[in-house]
Amino acid sequence: MAPPEVHHLFHNPIADHSFSADHKTVAIARDSTVELYSRVGSAFKLKDELKGHDKTVTSVDIAPHSGRIVSCSQGREAALWSGGVAADLTSRQIGMR
Repeated sequence: MAPPEVHHLFHNPIADHSFSADHKTVAIARDSTVELYSRVGSAFKLKDELKGHDKTVTSVDIAPHSGRIVSCSQGREAALWSGGVAADLTSRQIGMR
């Protein structure tokens, strides 16, 4: 088994994270945004920010086959993100009861 990798991206707490199936992208739920980091060599660098939640993002996941990202927030809403770049991303707000 390979040894664990440790990456220091910042010094603030996060709510959740999710790796893409190929482990080249990590999505991090931080405050009211989802930050996308891409692997550059042996480190991860900030690539995009997904903005659209009004409250703190509490959960994030990346679908293994499509790469779509779903995030949920304290505002009782979920957003489905699709696309490849922040400018092309669309979110569909889903009200939760």
